[in-house]
Amino acid sequence: MKEMKLNEKAVSPVIATILMVAITVVLSGVLYVWASQLAEGNTNGDFSMYDFEVRDSGSSLTSDSGEALAYVSMGAGEDLSWSTVVVQLSTDGSSYTECTNPEKSVEASCAVTDNNDGKWSFGEEVTISEGTDNLCDGGSICSIQVKVLDRSTNKLIYESTETSIAGIGGNTGGNTGGSTDGGSTGGSTSSTPVCSASAITISEIHGGGAPEDWIEIHNSGIECDLEGFQIYDKGVKEDCDAVGGVGTSKCDERIVFVSGNTISANGYMWFCEGVCSGADSQVFGFGVKGSGDTVHLRAPDGTETDYDTLGDEAGSTEFDCSSGVQVSGPHGSTPGAANNCYTTTLVVNEVANKGSAGTCLNSDGSGDTEDWIEIWNYGANAIDMTGMQIVDDKDLAEGDVYTFSTTLGAGQYLLMCKDDSTSGDAQFEFGIGGDDSVLLYDANSNLIHTTGALPEAACEADPACNPDDVYVMDNTGAWAYTTGPSPGAEN
Repeated sequence: MKEMKLNEKAVSPVIATILMVAITVVLSGVLYVWASQLAEGNTNGDFSMYDFEVRDSGSSLTSDSGEALAYVSMGAGEDLSWSTVVVQLSTDGSSYTECTNPEKSVEASCAVTDNNDGKWSFGEEVTISEGTDNLCDGGSICSIQVKVLDRSTNKLIYESTETSIAGIGGNTGGNTGGSTDGGSTGGSTSSTPVCSASAITISEIHGGGAPEDWIEIHNSGIECDLEGFQIYDKGVKEDCDAVGGVGTSKCDERIVFVSGNTISANGYMWFCEGVCSGADSQVFGFGVKGSGDTVHLRAPDGTETDYDTLGDEAGSTEFDCSSGVQVSGPHGSTPGAANNCYTTTLVVNEVANKGSAGTCLNSDGSGDTEDWIEIWNYGANAIDMTGMQIVDDKDLAEGDVYTFSTTLGAGQYLLMCKDDSTSGDAQFEFGIGGDDSVLLYDANSNLIHTTGALPEAACEADPACNPDDVYVMDNTGAWAYTTGPSPGAEN
C-alpha cells in the first residue's frame, strides 16, 4: 500500500504539467483570435464616414481578359484591412460578383490591385480589372457599378451609380455615388504629381448667396493633382471629424478631392454651394456667411489653413492680394480669375441730386433739398484721403473740385452735402444733374471710381419712380434708384 501511494504522488506532477500546457495553448488561441478581431475591426460598425469615387481607367480594352476597367479612390474614411472588406462588381446591369482582393491569386471574373501595403488607405486609389473573364470589349461602351461591403456583417459601405467605361482609351469622368464630393477634372496619378500644400490656397470666398455661395482656389505651382485636399467650413469641422474619423451627415457637405482632380499651373478653380454657371464640377453643401465665417483648407499631410470672411456688403473676400486680406467691393468679384486687389478701397456709393428728407439741412434747420454724396471705404484698412479730389462731370481742370483732408476708417461712410448746407462731414460746391457722373480721384489725379451717368432716364421712364428718388449703388457696382436712402450708412 505504501508503494502505491508513492507512485500516485509521482504521477501527479506529470498530469499537472500536461494540464498547464493545454491551458496555455487554449489561451494563446483565444488571445490570437481576440487580437486579430481587434486589428481588423477598425470601423466600429460605423460606415457613414466613408466615401469613394469611381472613374474610367482610360485603358484601351480588347477581347482579352485581365485589363484595367476602373479606378476607385477612398475620399473619406479610415484605413480598411483587405481581410475585412469585400469589393463587388456589376457590368451592364448583371448580378454583382465578388472580386479577388489584392495579394491573392485571381480566381474571379474581376480583381482588385493596390499599392501592396495590405490595406485600403484614405486617399488611395485602387484598380479594378478584369479577372478570369473578359467583361468589357473595346468595341462598345459598357457600364459598371461597384459595391464595397464589410466582410463580417455583409453591411453595405458604398454603392456607386453607373460609370460608363469607354473601352477605347477615352476617360468618361467619374461619379461619386450621389455625394457632394465632385467628379474628375482630368489628369491621372501616373502622370500628374500631387499638389504641394504650399502651392494651393483659397484665393477668394463669396458668401451671402446672390445667387450661390462660392469658393475659389489658386495653384501657384505647376500643374498638379488635388488628391487628398479637403475644403469645409467651421460648422462641418465642429460636427464632423474632417480627417476621416467619426462621421456624420455633415461630412457629406465637404469637398474632398480625389485622384484625377487636377488644377493647371498658376490656375484657378471655383466651386459653388449649388450649381453655378461656369463653376468647376465639385460642389459643397455648407453655406458661407459673407462676414465672420471661417473656411478651412486641409492638405493631404494634415496641414489646415483657416480663411476668415469679411463684410457682407463687400461682395467677396480676397485672400491673395499683396496688401493683405481685403474685400472685392463693388468693383466686382472675379470667380475663376486673378483678384482685382484694389489698394484704394473707396467708392462713391450713393447720390441724391435733389436731396432727401432730413439729410442736408441749413444751419437754421430748414430745407432738405440740397444735393448729397456718400463715399464708402469698403476695405479692411483706414484710408488717408488727404489730397484726393471729387468732382461732377467736368474734369479736374475746370470743375468746382473738392479736395479732401481727412481719413476714412475701414467700413465707414463719409456724407458730403452741397455747400448751401452745413450738415454732413464735408461740403462741396458743384451741383449734380440727374444724368451727371460723380468722379473720385486720388492725390495724383488718377481716377479711383466713377458713378457713370446716373440713371435719371430709367427713373423717368418708370411710373413707379419718384423723380426725387435717390440713386444708389449695390455691392456689384450697379446703380438704381431707391425710395429708402441711407446717407452715411449701409445701402
